[in-house]
Amino acid sequence: MTAKTKLKKELKALGLKTYLKTGTQESFVRKGDVKRILASLHRVVADKLPGMAQLDKMIKAELEKAFSDVEDDYELYSTGAEKVSTERSSGFSPHTQGGYQIRGFQTEMGLISSGNMPADAKASKAIEDGYAYNEEIAAEEIWDKNEAKLKGAGFKGPKELNYQAMNDKGLDDLAEHLSDLVDDYSRDDSSEILFGMGVFYYEPEGDSKIHSVYVYSEINWEAPYFRTGKGASVAPFEEDIDFETAGELRPLLIKALGKAAASISSSGKPYAGSGAEEGEKAPVVRINDRKMF
Repeated sequence: MTAKTKLKKELKALGLKTYLKTGTQESFVRKGDVKRILASLHRVVADKLPGMAQLDKMIKAELEKAFSDVEDDYELYSTGAEKVSTERSSGFSPHTQGGYQIRGFQTEMGLISSGNMPADAKASKAIEDGYAYNEEIAAEEIWDKNEAKLKGAGFKGPKELNYQAMNDKGLDDLAEHLSDLVDDYSRDDSSEILFGMGVFYYEPEGDSKIHSVYVYSEINWEAPYFRTGKGASVAPFEEDIDFETAGELRPLLIKALGKAAASISSSGKPYAGSGAEEGEKAPVVRINDRKMF
């Protein structure tokens, strides 16, 4: 069977019509391209396949359910689970064949004032350092605009300025202004903290029947763009799960998502009822347990 014939047969099986122009078909259907083309076509119609539709719905529901505990913990702002892109972009192939990620946001001020800080030591320190930096630039601004008055009150430089010390010197107005500046700097876009979780789906390779998902959590303080990299974020939980059926995946996914949520929580422990608590079995929910495809 030629590459062209194989492609047409597979397209027909997927319910798609073929359109190959004379003179371009050789470059379009080179034998080495067939696998790539078919994989792309498979992703296009994957959501219409019963098995994939069931899996897709289940992943989204369980991800949002697990993340709701994190949202309540930190009073996050979130727009819900978003489907990950499976389209080729800027010359790069998609790194996954499906899945969802969800993100929630809180400011440094919101976290500091509530006392609910991530149990993850690196993330917690980064948030505290960010808040301390805001205090420094606020004090420098107050000093630059009121240097003579502050020196007259006995202060030698901006590093000595804080709310209590200024109040003790009778500089109530400047103390309040300092506090307001710190609040403003710690509530703007550059002081947002991202809390996130995700589930990425990967199709079987070759003749394998084994599907897999990658579950992860993250805390990122590189606002406002939230690029990942050394010193800008942590991914305290990562786990790969192999499976053949949606029924087989579900209890494993629930438990992994419970652990992912715990890894970015304020206590560092699983939330009650998450299915990830020590000694607790993840709930088994009966769904269609046939092969995915």
